[in-house]
Amino acid sequence: MSKPKIRKTGKGDAPYIYILIGKSIGGGDFLLPRRENEIRELIRKESFFVAVGEGNVVGCASLEEYEGVAELRSLAVEEKWRGRGLGENLIKRVAGLARKSYDTLYTFADESLVEYYKGQGFEDKGRFITEGRTLDINSGISRKLERYCLDCDRYKSGLCNEHLMHKQLS
Repeated sequence: MSKPKIRKTGKGDAPYIYILIGKSIGGGDFLLPRRENEIRELIRKESFFVAVGEGNVVGCASLEEYEGVAELRSLAVEEKWRGRGLGENLIKRVAGLARKSYDTLYTFADESLVEYYKGQGFEDKGRFITEGRTLDINSGISRKLERYCLDCDRYKSGLCNEHLMHKQLS
């Protein structure tokens, strides 16, 4: 296997990112689904990165911005390519982009991934929802809650185990 390269995405990458995120969700990873038009918009904004190995998109990550907040989203790596530092390198690329305008990078991590993100320099702010209440958070993250979480079955049923993670960039 050749060493994968991390690069910004091009217009033709959207369908492959869409498939990769879908495979990750189907394989048991908890990622919020993305519509292909959302992916295209982030590509247009130059806010998506991919890892390419053996000519295929094998990893991805994006930067999403909400009212002054930078969030790492859609971090996914094909199972057979895991353990090679691709996730770490994708996070570094997103953090580098975020650093241009923000002091902090946020992400939401399933409880099973909290230790992984800590290893990437993120701090755990705690479970996003505790006893039916959300963490005291800024308005940008609240907008994410309104936009994505309110439609999630895990959120609606009180089974959300997402942790709010943050990484200082400055």
